[in-house]
Amino acid sequence: DWHTEYEIAALDVNYLIQYRGSTPKAAANNALIRAKGYTQRWMSETSYSTVKRTQDSALRSQFWYRQFREIILSFALIT
Repeated sequence: DWHTEYEIAALDVNYLIQYRGSTPKAAANNALIRAKGYTQRWMSETSYSTVKRTQDSALRSQFWYRQFREIILSFALIT
C-alpha cells in the first residue's frame, strides 16, 4: 500500500528489485534502477550463464544461418 511505500521512501531506502507490470509507476521505478546501473552486472551474468549452459562446444543448429548466429553469440560473450 502507499503508506508503507511512503515510509520506506522517507527512510531513503533504494529498491533494487524491479516492479512487475507496465504501469507508469513501475516503468518509472524500473527506469531509475536501470539508470543507476544496478542491473547491468546481473543481466550480463545471466546471459553469459544461459549461453554457456545451452551452447556446448558443438553446434546444435542444422541450418547455416543458425550456426552462424551461435558462433557469433559465443564469440561476443567470450570477448
